[in-house]
Amino acid sequence: MPLSFSPLPGRSQRVSSAPTVLFVVAHPDDESLFFAPTILAFKQAGMRVCLCCLSNGNAAGLGPRRALELKAACRFWQIDKYVIIDAPGLQDGLNTKWDAALIAEHIARQVSAWAASTVVSFDAGGVSGHPNHCAIYKGLLHYQMKLHAAASPGPAIWTLVTTGMLRKFSSLCDLPLSLVESRGRQDIVCYISLRPWKGVCAMVCHWSQLVWFRWLFILFSRYTFVNTLRRLRSLQKRQPRMKHNSRANLLLPG
Repeated sequence: MPLSFSPLPGRSQRVSSAPTVLFVVAHPDDESLFFAPTILAFKQAGMRVCLCCLSNGNAAGLGPRRALELKAACRFWQIDKYVIIDAPGLQDGLNTKWDAALIAEHIARQVSAWAASTVVSFDAGGVSGHPNHCAIYKGLLHYQMKLHAAASPGPAIWTLVTTGMLRKFSSLCDLPLSLVESRGRQDIVCYISLRPWKGVCAMVCHWSQLVWFRWLFILFSRYTFVNTLRRLRSLQKRQPRMKHNSRANLLLPG
């Protein structure tokens, strides 16, 4: 049964009129390890941020603990609502195959429940190549096909761009190329974190996952400092574009 929470009581009423963005991740800690600059940017812009985590990360038998860690991280990020699905067909594991139709079903449910106008998740590479991450992208495509069949515009869908190994671990050195890639583009946006320690602090909430190689990822990964998102091309002929508040498709959280 999905576990649904509102970690900030009363906050939902205050921001209910703000645009809602739904982050869809595979495991507790994905939101802080990969999407920190984007979460910061959307919170800075006053958007209502919600999170759908498709599993409780129970591959090593730490599911209940990781669920509590995610609750703490959501409080830290001031995420308005979040849900942990933890369905039998969506269990954490490198050898676990996730069904795209099932993922699409849960995405559609949360989009409807929280009136999300934007969905953010992984691209086909899943950043780290984890099969659960990559499966979400297939689920997004399936969800988009269902929207097309129903002649419904649905939310704008943006995916986190997976880079090669060299760029992935180039830290801030990747910033110039990221800016060049996004400049003048309507289908690519670049979010830079001027407060990278926020992502580090959020990851501390996921203490059970802070083994040595994740510390290295946090310290040297570009994803701690910059996120590049690509718009998933709509199957509809017309679909409203996501609004940015910068000429160069760049948002710098304060």
